[in-house]
Amino acid sequence: MANGRIIYPSGTTPQITYDFVHNYAFGHTVGYIEADDNVRAIDGTLNSYAGPQKKTFTLSFNMVLKAQLDYFMDLWKFQCPLDLYLDGTNLDAVVKIMSPIEGTSEEAWIGDEMLWSFEVTMEEV
Repeated sequence: MANGRIIYPSGTTPQITYDFVHNYAFGHTVGYIEADDNVRAIDGTLNSYAGPQKKTFTLSFNMVLKAQLDYFMDLWKFQCPLDLYLDGTNLDAVVKIMSPIEGTSEEAWIGDEMLWSFEVTMEEV
């Protein structure tokens, strides 16, 4: 599998392409947000109105260089829509990073650079 890719900002020009230097770890999750509007009537009948179906993605990056951690931290600060390509080729969704990125230092080094791990939670816009 090729490394993932993000192109941003989505739908505008010029765009910036970022190929994941170190790909996300196996065990990533893809799901949907609970967006239905469920309300009970006085008699207890459940009335349900379907909400939009929006995908969620949680990607874990393990043992990456600080530059990759910093890049994702900056993407979160930009708060712009991102085109997400999990396989590097096919568009999976236009997403936004939903929570701040928190890096954890690891007891591993490449040369004199410490390695980091972090998780990215994204939601379809």
